Amino acid sequence: MAETRVRSAARRKLPAVADLYARAFQDDPAYVWLFPDPAQRARRLPVLFRAFVQHLHRGTGALDVAVRDGRLVGAALWDRPGRTGRRRAAPTGVPAHNASVATPRVALLLV
Repeated sequence: MAETRVRSAARRKLPAVADLYARAFQDDPAYVWLFPDPAQRARRLPVLFRAFVQHLHRGTGALDVAVRDGRLVGAALWDRPGRTGRRRAAPTGVPAHNASVATPRVALLLV
């Protein structure tokens, strides 16, 4: 089996990441409910995920990709602490100053 390498990637890779997410979520129950027709879902999810990755993470996070045999097989978009563009409430029992840890907004790995 080929080795999978994870590395930081430039923002110019966002369209490929959006397409990867669209394929990965093609059969996700929430998106099946939202777009019941498979052909419509296949057309709309790439557009939806392009908007997500290009606008939700504009200048606020980092992009890591997983590559195997020169092919993109996974990706993670990360929000940097305090850089989500909107305030989030701290989880119950967590002091507000500890709630800003880096968290993945969208993360997945296709195998």
